[in-house]
Amino acid sequence: MSEFRGIADEFKGEGEKLMGDVTFNRSEQDSGRAEQDIGKANRAESEANRDWTRGGREKDEAKAAGDMGEARFYERESAQDQSNRNY
Repeated sequence: MSEFRGIADEFKGEGEKLMGDVTFNRSEQDSGRAEQDIGKANRAESEANRDWTRGGREKDEAKAAGDMGEARFYERESAQDQSNRNY
């Protein structure tokens, strides 16, 4: 019986050590997953910023086209007014 007690004493604390290793590995995995999630969030934010910039640029282009159309309208009006004065 004392022989078994000696063996048990020899391995005493090994269970806590193994559980500590498992816990450490889990926290490393969780940390890795968190870093991946942060990377995904950063990529999504970058994509959203690109979309927003692209949308803003398209809006600016449409506004510029509208302004050009308005300018052409007033040029035609002006030309027509001058034409009417010549008569």
